[in-house]
Amino acid sequence: MRYWLIVLILFMCAVCGDSAAAVWYVDVDNPAKPWKGTSWARAFVTIQAGVDAASSGDEVWVAEGTYTATVDCVVTMKSDVHLYGGFAGIETLRSERDWTAHETIINGEDARCGVIGANGATLDGFTVTRGYKVYGGGMYNFDSSPTVANCTFLHNRAGNRGGGMYNEGISQPTVTNCLFVSNGAYSYGGGIFNDSLSLTVTNCTFWNNGAGNTGGGIFANSSSVTVTNCILWGSKVDEIGGTPGPTVTYSCVQGGYPGEGNIAADPFFVNAGIGDLRLNPGSPCINTGTAVGAPATDILGIPRPQGAGFDMGAYEIQAGAVAMTSDAPDPTNAVVPVTVMFCEPFNGFTATDIVAGNGTVGNFVGVDGDTIYTFDLTPVADGLVTADIPGGVATSVAGSLLNNAAPQFSRTYDGTGPTVAMSSDASGLTYTSPIPVMVTFSEPAIGFSDTDIVAGNGTVGNFVDVGVGVYTFDLTPLADGLVTADIAAGVATDAVGNPNDVAPQFNRTYDGTSPTVAMTSDAPDLTNGVIPVTAKFSLPVNGFTATDIIAANGTVDNFVGVDGDTVYTFDLTPSADGLVTANIAAGVATSANLTFALTLTSALASSTARFASRLR
Repeated sequence: MRYWLIVLILFMCAVCGDSAAAVWYVDVDNPAKPWKGTSWARAFVTIQAGVDAASSGDEVWVAEGTYTATVDCVVTMKSDVHLYGGFAGIETLRSERDWTAHETIINGEDARCGVIGANGATLDGFTVTRGYKVYGGGMYNFDSSPTVANCTFLHNRAGNRGGGMYNEGISQPTVTNCLFVSNGAYSYGGGIFNDSLSLTVTNCTFWNNGAGNTGGGIFANSSSVTVTNCILWGSKVDEIGGTPGPTVTYSCVQGGYPGEGNIAADPFFVNAGIGDLRLNPGSPCINTGTAVGAPATDILGIPRPQGAGFDMGAYEIQAGAVAMTSDAPDPTNAVVPVTVMFCEPFNGFTATDIVAGNGTVGNFVGVDGDTIYTFDLTPVADGLVTADIPGGVATSVAGSLLNNAAPQFSRTYDGTGPTVAMSSDASGLTYTSPIPVMVTFSEPAIGFSDTDIVAGNGTVGNFVDVGVGVYTFDLTPLADGLVTADIAAGVATDAVGNPNDVAPQFNRTYDGTSPTVAMTSDAPDLTNGVIPVTAKFSLPVNGFTATDIIAANGTVDNFVGVDGDTVYTFDLTPSADGLVTANIAAGVATSANLTFALTLTSALASSTARFASRLR
């Protein structure tokens, strides 16, 4: 008897040992080899390696980081193998992970699908993004029934159906506490397309998904689909499509949808524009879900419910929550009106509980006395203006619950108008026409045109908006002298409406007249000696030398600059009887006031010399 008892004990131990689930580890940043996946120190570097190593019932723990592949799909799941993301890479218990702090990303790189599902498999704590496939860009389930929880499906696309997820055949997936954000399908089901045996979607949030035909959020075609406690909002088309459509209850659906407990009011997200799909206090989705089938926690691990009932969507607002919102744009150039909302009635909240940064609090009003308050936040100087409400400053009317600290409210204040200046590569005294001018605003300007430039002794042309507050134009002088351009204050504004300051006047002195030159002599026209010649320019010039004088039947000698730049003298010595000439060609000298070559008027001087027979 004792022998058989020992055998039975050994047999049971063996059975238990064989059936115990194993944990496989994956860390894309693990440099160590060999990669055996048996510990964090020897973790695989791809999720697929962990899945391939696992057996039925095993878990694959995946550390934070971005995982991709070169095959058709980043991850192909295996039946009854459970994938968990959100690890830092040091944990010994699954409960220690935090998929919000340690985001684990499956990235299809817009070239392949993210995940292929499997029966009994689990996908929990992942962000699936940029998946692309004709059917099921983010996740593809054919005859498979995985459990998907605490996942985000973001920016996935399908060439036909199911941008975020595609279900077909005898599949019966369940999807809980998930976000479907900005997914798209060419035809049907931007968030989820379903043509399977059944699908259960609970406490999920769908935002900004789109489809070419119908079902921007969910499309259900001849299938049994149950949607509970969900939010479907912001789709490019109708949120729900298909015949027959899904059974939807206790959900917030844009445009409305028939079903018990459904609403169609704005869910009032914290900031959907930047992807914050948490609920603000005052949201109609708070406490309006059902307890039937609701998960015990939300996508952040916050226990449900926090209030009198379960919330719709992936996020459960925390008890004692308070938030501040405003319709003021960001940035702004005005006083910022702010609304404070508590998730339930609170006592004891006053203006002194609001801590302003770079601003002051005024005009504090209790709108309903215990839940909604308004105040004005007046900026002190340009820059970030903030308001904080610390935790514990108010107490709930229903009991002793203290408020949580509010997320910081902020706006960027810009009360300074743009400055503007004009510049040019042309020198202060110039002969260039037209004069190229650049206009530079200190920030991008709105409403500025060529008609805002006032020219003096010139005209404005060839106006070009270069971009980012920079413009160019040509200033064409009308006459010699000062040429100016002015830009008045208030002809343009910055992005928030602040008018520009007046620009310093732009000016250049224009000299478009070339100097002339003439040669004269006191010698008679018929002479018998050396001829003294004076060359006189109409303006001071540079660069004039004796070599610039071309003598015919004579030579140039004794060249002297009398005043250095206007009057010059030289002797013209005849070589033989007959006509003796001197020429100064155009362009041999430049105006002394300019650095640019100017056309000079050609000068000609001549004398006829006849030598007496006594001259040899």
